[in-house]
Amino acid sequence: MIVIVCSLSLLYLYCGYFISFGFSSYFPHWEDVSIYTNKDGKMIISQFREISGSIYDYRNRRIISDFGQFRISIDYPDNNMQGIWTEHDIKNDSTYTINLSKKE
Repeated sequence: MIVIVCSLSLLYLYCGYFISFGFSSYFPHWEDVSIYTNKDGKMIISQFREISGSIYDYRNRRIISDFGQFRISIDYPDNNMQGIWTEHDIKNDSTYTINLSKKE
């Protein structure tokens, strides 16, 4: 009997968690901020998401292939971005050239 009660309670919690976050607008989604392109044609996209209140998470992704809404990409560390890059700010729809060379 206790096994049935525990199984049903876990199922209830599992379904409740995914229903509450799946249909809520609060579920944190990654949002594109900027797209960086270098002279070799390498594209890096900078993304962020709001986790809770004023807690944010940022990441850079190297775009391997882009199919519109579907994109194949991998995590890309900040320190690998060296040299001259063209930054396209998505929110302001503006483009800048920036130098990301390390200063020693």
